[in-house]
Parts: sequence; structure tokens; C-alpha cells
Amino acid sequence: MRKLLTIFVLIATLVTLAACRDNKPIDIEVTIIDQSMTSDEIIAHVIVTEDFKELSQLEEIAYNVSSQLYEENFESIGASAYTMMIYFYNSQASFDNEDISYGSIVFDINRSMENPGLALNINQLTIDE
Repeated sequence: MRKLLTIFVLIATLVTLAACRDNKPIDIEVTIIDQSMTSDEIIAHVIVTEDFKELSQLEEIAYNVSSQLYEENFESIGASAYTMMIYFYNSQASFDNEDISYGSIVFDINRSMENPGLALNINQLTIDE
């Protein structure tokens, strides 16, 4: 009986391990095509040449881009309050035609002394075309 139980556990373990496949990460091309900074705003236009299946994939890229922009401008921002607006396009043609294909996301920077750093304000990202 013990041998049978051991074999059953071994088979169940092998089936479980076989189901766990290593998903390869995919490279996604993200290009900050234009960026400007005023006394209280950072505006960036980003091209992402990827067909997304889930909105969460685009949101992950948006959060990474916002963190990168924040870090790049950290010294200029200091303790001042800013608004960061990021617009996402699926191609250079969309950018040229001002067709914000993937929507936009807005962050407040240093909203208050209690909330320094990045804070999500508006998420209007979409994968609908």
C-alpha cells in the first residue's frame, strides 16, 4: 500500500511540474518620442508597438515609464508639486496623426508633504481600437 501511495504522489508531482512551464519574457519596444517639462507639468508621448491582450500589460508598462520619467527628472522636481501626463500610441503614424491609441495616464508628483513621490490621479488607458 505504501508503494502505491508513493507512486501516486510521485506521478502527481510530475504532472504538476510538467504543467509549470517557464514562460519566456517578451521584449516590448517602448520609445519616449517626445517629452517636455514646465514649471509644474511633465508631458511625455510614448510609442509602444505591441498588441496587448490584457489592459494589465499596458498598465505595467505605463507604471514603468512613469517611474523612469520620475527618476530622470527627480533633481529638477525636488519637493515641488507636478503633474505628469503620459500619452500612449501604438505607432509613429498614430503619434503623427495625434491619435492617442492606448489612452493616457496622469500622476500627481509630491501631492502633499504626507504623499511625496508619484500618486496615480487618472488612468484612461485602453487597449480598444
